[in-house]
Formats: sequence, structure tokens, C-alpha cells
Amino acid sequence: MEGKDARQKGWFWLENNLIDREDIEAYEKLLYMALARYADSKGKCFPGLERLMKVSGIGSRRTLTKYLRSLEAKGLVEIKKTSGKGNVYFLKNVSNKPGAEMHVGAKMTRVKSAPTPGAEMHVHQVQKCTPKETQLRKPNKEDVVNNINTARKENNATETKEQQHQVFVLNLAKKEMSKLCNNQFAVETALMAYRNKIQSLYKFLGKEKFLETFEKIHESSYLKEQSKNTGQFFNWLFSSKKENFLNVFNDTYADNDKKPSAIDEAITIFVEPDKDNFDFSMWED
Repeated sequence: MEGKDARQKGWFWLENNLIDREDIEAYEKLLYMALARYADSKGKCFPGLERLMKVSGIGSRRTLTKYLRSLEAKGLVEIKKTSGKGNVYFLKNVSNKPGAEMHVGAKMTRVKSAPTPGAEMHVHQVQKCTPKETQLRKPNKEDVVNNINTARKENNATETKEQQHQVFVLNLAKKEMSKLCNNQFAVETALMAYRNKIQSLYKFLGKEKFLETFEKIHESSYLKEQSKNTGQFFNWLFSSKKENFLNVFNDTYADNDKKPSAIDEAITIFVEPDKDNFDFSMWED
């Protein structure tokens, strides 16, 4: 692995391929540059996630982790996890890719490094360090800002899409749960308490099997009867033991099977909840 950071006169090195490759997103390039800023002569660095979020402008850990994994998948960064400590990053050479525009004779771009760790990185400060006959275009500050804004819009659009999908799943679950219970307060409370587990079950089973599971509740005379005790039934169905929901899908409680004793223990006589008498502690994991 070749060194990335010569640390000479406050400069660090970046390959032009990083800028030229169109398959690398703007935030991925910015994140790679941030890692290069902190890397030693062997391309090794270990800035914390909070530091990377601050210098890159990425607003969430999940989004930052997504771009780090993408850089790793593209062979640009090797990430090693250490016990009780943060990640250690090893920068790799950015290889040329067919279709990427190359500047003849230009191998590396030298970028001005901030004098102290954690100081703001100025992406627009670029100096020519190639033969005189090769001209490197100094990035326009407005172009850089526009690129960053575009990347942020794309990032926001991705997060918005994820949020819309989560709302879709919960609305789908609410519709099916409402078929089992007319008490909307009980349904809303169950959705609030088990929203993450419902999302997880939907992701694991997929839409078709997720809906099929609710259908099997209606087809099982035993589960249909037990679902009358609404609060306890939802508590059992979406408890920390995901196998309860999966067992319904696997026909464990179908009419032609023996009724299990486990559900009898889990579901007891329960008064329909309302806003005045509902005990929220039962929904805690």
C-alpha cells in the first residue's frame, strides 16, 4: 500500500482518479478526502465518526456508515474494527476506470491541509504539482459548493424515501391489526411500542408473507378467539420473541394442529384498553 499523506508543508496527496471517476459519489469523494487528511505516511488513520460527520457535513451516523461501506465495497478503503475503540481506516490507491477522464501527465493532486487536527478542510485549495506542460484546472468554489449541495439533496432524498417506506409498512400493519380490533387506541399503542419489530418482520418476510401471516390469524379459530383480548394478543404477537409471529406464518396455530400451551400462558383475560385505564408498562421490552 502506497503512502497517502507525505505531510510536507501542510499538504496531503490525492489521486486525480478520485475526482475523475464518475462511479464515486460526491459524498464518497469528500469522505475519502477527509480520511486522507488524517492519514499517516502508510495511509492509516482513525478519526472518530463524530469527527468525520463534522468535516464532511453528513448529518447522521447511519448515512456516514453507508458511505464508508460503499468506499470499502469499491476497494478504496479497508476498515478494521478494534475492540473497545473506533475504526481504523487504511486508504487504498484509487485506480483508473474505463470512461473516466484523465489529465495527461497528471498523477496526483496536492491539497492544502489544515494546520491543526479537526480544523475545517478547504476542498477548493488545490495546487499544481505536475510538469509545466500539464495544466490542472483549479476547482471553482461555486462548483464545489454546488456539488456538495447536490450530494446533500441526494442524501436527503434517500432518507426521505426510507422514511416513506417505514410509514408505508406501519400503515399496512395498522390496516391489518384494525381488522382484528376495533379499539384504535390499542392498535396505535401497539404500533408505537413495536414499530421497530414490525419493520424487522416486514423486512424479513416481505410484503406477501407479512400479509399472509395476518390472514392466517383470521383462519385460525383459536387465534381469532384469543385476539379478542386485544392488548395482550398484540403484546404476545409482537413481543421480543419474533418466533411468535413467525410461528403463526408457519401454521403452528392452524385449526388442524394441537393448540400450544405457551400461548395460553401468555394471553390472559384482559380488559379492553382506553386512555384512562391503559397501563403502558406492559409494552416495554
